[in-house]
Amino acid sequence: MLISHISDIHLGYAQFNLQEREEDLYAVFEESVEKSIHEHVEAIILAGDIFHNPKPNGASIIKLARELKKLKEKSIPVYFILGEHDISRTNDVPLLFLFHNLGLAKRLRPDSPAQIKDLLIYGFNKERRSNVENGLIKPFKKLEKMVKNDEDKRVKKILVLHQGLADFNKFAGEISASDLPLGFDYYAMGHYHDHIQKRFSQLENHLVAYPGSLDLGHNEPISDAEKGFLIVDVSNSPENVTTQWINIEKRRPQISYSLDYDELDKHLKYLLDLSLKCQKKLNSNLKLKEEKMDLKV
Repeated sequence: MLISHISDIHLGYAQFNLQEREEDLYAVFEESVEKSIHEHVEAIILAGDIFHNPKPNGASIIKLARELKKLKEKSIPVYFILGEHDISRTNDVPLLFLFHNLGLAKRLRPDSPAQIKDLLIYGFNKERRSNVENGLIKPFKKLEKMVKNDEDKRVKKILVLHQGLADFNKFAGEISASDLPLGFDYYAMGHYHDHIQKRFSQLENHLVAYPGSLDLGHNEPISDAEKGFLIVDVSNSPENVTTQWINIEKRRPQISYSLDYDELDKHLKYLLDLSLKCQKKLNSNLKLKEEKMDLKV
């Protein structure tokens, strides 16, 4: 069974307050959906930060609705959890629950998994660091016991989280791999914007993976780093779960470039030639090196 694992879409985010950059996110999300359909996945997991703002603008709501409707027409179910950008600090009902109530997507829970064929999918919404113990660690222990008592070993299990693992980033991590409950074939993570995946011995060598964001996020410098999502094959045993990382091809070209003042003409010609080859305007971060001057006192 093939599952698409997509995270950190941040629909509605407009880098530099540019409408073009907001539309870029709609384009890469649409590409991830189209490629998932082309690969004949049987379900899609959205692992949090679907919107950039808990009260998103109308364009981002419409875009998500159109893509979910497209998937529903293809009989591909979509399952989601909330990231910190999807959760209002005023304890208001998350807008994403609207799509659950309309039957376009299904919210995941830790106590009552979603089922598709012989696959069970559990999910926790994002928890702040201050509530990790009560919101995650204690429920993890309860969930592990429940999963361990499951008599049908043929059923596959996926756990979806939007949390940072300290094993990958000790400064941004809220939990460790050793905190995660045992018994899951695959741990579908969100939050980190880089593609990271690893098997941990303390998790019986089962795979923990972050697909990364679909485009540069609000706290990422301009770069030509590749972005994409994961297609996960859970057909085999947990030790043999495999992933295929799918590169997003329709991203706006990005470049971080340093220019020497002495050779400014040459650098500008290179950048102009490069921009003419791009179908979209080049998103660039240019650094002009200061000319060295000999000062005599």
